[in-house]
Amino acid sequence: MEVADLLGLNPPTTENLLRVIHRRFKRDTVHTRLGPRHLLALNPYRPLRPDSTASPTPEQFIDDMRTRLMEGLETKQLLLPLGESGSGKSQVFLQALQTLASDKPQLIAGVNLLKILGNARTHGNEDASRFVLLVDLQLDFRGQVLAFAIQTYMLEKDVVTRRSGPNFHVFYGLLAGADPQLLKSLRLSRSADSYGILAPLPTSTNAQSGKETFEQIRLALFLHGLEERAFFQVLAFILKLGNIFFIPVTRMDGTAGLQLEPRTEFQEAADLFGIYTTCLESALLYEESGVIRDPIGAGALRDFLLRTIYARLFLFLSTKISPNTQAGSSGLVAILDFPGFQSVERNSFQELLLNLIGEKVQEVLVDGELKERQEEWIREGFKWVKVDTRANPPSVIHVLEQNGPLCGNRSDEEMVDLILDKSPAASRLGVDQFRIRHFAGTITYSKRNFQEKVDILPKSLVSAMFTATHPWVKEFFPEGGSGHLGGRPLRPLDHLHLFSHKLRSLTQLSLYTIHAIKPNELKVGGLFEGALVLHQLKYHRIMDTLIVTRDGFEISRDFERFLSRYRLLSLRTWPRWGGSPREGILLILNDLLIPQEMFFLGRTRLLLKTHLVSDLETFRRERLEDLALLIQKTWRGWGAFRRLKKMKAAQKLLVRVWRNYHKRRLDLAEAEGSRRKVAVGKIQRAYLQWKRKSFIGELITMDLPMSPVVWEWPQPSRCLRRGSQEIQRLFHRWRCSVYRFNFRDSAERNRMGEKVTASTLLRGKKASYPKSVAHPFLGDYVRLRVNSEWRKIAKQDATVVFADLVHKISHTSGKMTPYLLAVSTFSLMVLDPRTLALKQRIPLQEIAKFSLSPYADPFIVFHRIRYEGTEGEEDKGVEPCSGCTLFEESSGKRGDLILSTQHLVELITKVYLVVKNRTGGKGPSLHIGEIFDLTVGSIGLQVHFVKRSLGEGAEVLKVGLKQGHLTIFL
Repeated sequence: MEVADLLGLNPPTTENLLRVIHRRFKRDTVHTRLGPRHLLALNPYRPLRPDSTASPTPEQFIDDMRTRLMEGLETKQLLLPLGESGSGKSQVFLQALQTLASDKPQLIAGVNLLKILGNARTHGNEDASRFVLLVDLQLDFRGQVLAFAIQTYMLEKDVVTRRSGPNFHVFYGLLAGADPQLLKSLRLSRSADSYGILAPLPTSTNAQSGKETFEQIRLALFLHGLEERAFFQVLAFILKLGNIFFIPVTRMDGTAGLQLEPRTEFQEAADLFGIYTTCLESALLYEESGVIRDPIGAGALRDFLLRTIYARLFLFLSTKISPNTQAGSSGLVAILDFPGFQSVERNSFQELLLNLIGEKVQEVLVDGELKERQEEWIREGFKWVKVDTRANPPSVIHVLEQNGPLCGNRSDEEMVDLILDKSPAASRLGVDQFRIRHFAGTITYSKRNFQEKVDILPKSLVSAMFTATHPWVKEFFPEGGSGHLGGRPLRPLDHLHLFSHKLRSLTQLSLYTIHAIKPNELKVGGLFEGALVLHQLKYHRIMDTLIVTRDGFEISRDFERFLSRYRLLSLRTWPRWGGSPREGILLILNDLLIPQEMFFLGRTRLLLKTHLVSDLETFRRERLEDLALLIQKTWRGWGAFRRLKKMKAAQKLLVRVWRNYHKRRLDLAEAEGSRRKVAVGKIQRAYLQWKRKSFIGELITMDLPMSPVVWEWPQPSRCLRRGSQEIQRLFHRWRCSVYRFNFRDSAERNRMGEKVTASTLLRGKKASYPKSVAHPFLGDYVRLRVNSEWRKIAKQDATVVFADLVHKISHTSGKMTPYLLAVSTFSLMVLDPRTLALKQRIPLQEIAKFSLSPYADPFIVFHRIRYEGTEGEEDKGVEPCSGCTLFEESSGKRGDLILSTQHLVELITKVYLVVKNRTGGKGPSLHIGEIFDLTVGSIGLQVHFVKRSLGEGAEVLKVGLKQGHLTIFL
């Protein structure tokens, strides 16, 4: 028959217990319950089969524990993994932590870092804990972690400099997992054989585990915001300084001296911390009095310095990982991990203390709970045959606790003699060894180097370390800055006393234990050594726990607390109970038909079987659901009745109000209409007045542009458009007058008048006009006015208004010939560009019209006034100017003139204004079109502009003359 819980073991004997565990182990069922508070976990040393998941796993055990906390059955719990070294106790601890704090990766990574720093390989365990770790978790009602705190005790720092066995995992992880660049910057090599404090690992060690260890270190440092390089520099300093040895030498004067070797390693170690080499060397070689140390003393001081640095690094990181806020007192779960019972090749004082910690945990928590539970039953009047708890004689731990202040000043022989004299559990074994009988077995310890020879660093060495530029080292040695040592540091015995005091506070928590059992010494999967398992079951007190749990009462409740929680289960105690708590409890249990053997009503407390509490909680949940339904039903009924009363009152009120309202509405209908009409008129007038004021105010506050060509104006409302247009027109006229008034001389006014005339004539009509706006009119583009030839020919001639090189189109061939065009105040002249010989002269009063295309081409036609009967005759009716020699040579036929010029807009404007001033009336007319007539003498032509290009420009592609048609292709 399968036994999932050892409480069902029948008969409850040791042989039957071992047989059940063995049978389950062969089926890969390695976990077995012992009531709700205990779990047996055999280390399988291999992956389990998939069908073995039916076994009650530690995750299920921890979930049940957390459920009791969330339901309020308990407020403080302690999870205690028990087992000797190599049984998988630390794995159970990490598994429990990951189950409870899966939402806190910082906590898990920090604990992994402390494990890497504080765990080392031993003879029987590849991952042996060398320190005590206590994690406090505060959970909310959902089981999520609100806060956590970490406490560490008594790191076995002797491992750092032991040299006879493997060192802590962190050193091997650094060498195996660091990249070459990091190792180069730390001046380290990959091989562990290069360092004296590192013993070589077995060849079977997986190199991948070292890389995984290094990645876990980096992850933890990153999550907690710690600098990686500073951490690795401390480790590199320890490795390099551990290679230093001291050689006695004879100086030149014949005195004895001491020399450090190798110097390169020592210099690199000092550089890692930023310490002056001479300062550190002097502190290691010389005592405070100036006397040189002997090589053994200097080596011991070096090792003690390395152990101190490592211990303070461990304390520094544990402080940084644990937050400042401590876990609260509500919903507290504490998890304790401590070194398992173990024996190494040479057991010293550190191994003794680690084993005594396990013995103290067993005595205070496990045995203490069994003893306290039975004593409580007897106090409450329950007839119980007491299971004998271990009545040990004064053990070694009691001796050390009672004589702790005196132990630090004793030699190795005195310390061992004290233990042998005071403790019956200790016995002498030869000259250099003695034996102690622990709760889990007997271990032999060596007297040689039993304690540390150096327990305090010299002042000079502390001061040298305080001068380091490394960001952490000053925090490691704060006493170096005060100029004096801060007292004796904590010794291992001090840590033992502190941990013992902490254990006494943990007895107030509800204890849950996971017993890790090692099935064989070889750590081989599937091998079950019955004698070894039986030995572990005995010192784990499994049979005593089984008997107490099965035959006794696991749960103890105060009367008031039980009645307050379960009084709703009886109609006679709910909702109020006025009698004594004892009577109320009896009524509840009788109404639920609880058998008498399931509980015991003591003098002050109620004792209950374990599964009875589960039944009571089930009844309570069902009763709470019924009460919730009753409350909902009552609340909804009361709400419906209240709504009905409100609806009736509202109905009466609505009827009364409606009648009054209907009467008033008829009376006010007529008055309301007239008031609305008056109000609408007032509102309209006020609105229009407000809009006018707003618009005028906006005009006043706006920075309106004063340029006549900028038409920026605020957008008015529809009702103000006409007024806005009138104001805009007046404003434009005013700013134009201001603009004109601001001209300084007549030349500027004339230039502005020319631009205005050009805008009037060509704006929106000629495509080339916009490009001419930004360019000033220069007039004389060929500097004709200052030409010496021109002055000789026409000294008395009128002023030149415009002069530029143009192209004249022949009316016979259509060819374009370059000429010099000059416009004076009297005439328009076509001159030879080299000799200035006059080719054609047109008096200004004879120019009647301009013709040009709407495109951006440079062509213009000057149309002359035509007189009857003047074809072929010389120009008449033109009075020559006084002294004008050009006029004497002018001759030609009357006819229109077609030219091409790059300053078309300026030419039209200049000619228009000169003609207007000359005639004293209206200027020439302007014709813009694609087709117009041209007359030269008796020949009549038709000019036709054809635009073929799709661009904005008007480049002349071709000029053709055929059958009286002059076609210009653009």
